[in-house]
Amino acid sequence: MVSEDEIIDKLKEIRDPSVSTENLFELGLVRLINIENGRVSVLVRAINQHCPSGFKIIEMVREKLLQMDGVDEVDVKLTFESI
Repeated sequence: MVSEDEIIDKLKEIRDPSVSTENLFELGLVRLINIENGRVSVLVRAINQHCPSGFKIIEMVREKLLQMDGVDEVDVKLTFESI
């Protein structure tokens, strides 16, 4: 089974296309990670409501996590609210 730390390490490989100097995790955009029976759910906060890269971020997270052993399904949600 994949661990939250392994998920975080993978998310650290993903840079926000609009702020390419830092990764999603360092920017504080990863709000929630849930792992259950090979299914990973991630809640990511967009920098703002007009963020043009929101759908790209969803695709990048999904593609990166599906490469991991033990991950069969990935659900990525985008939020515009601070949690």
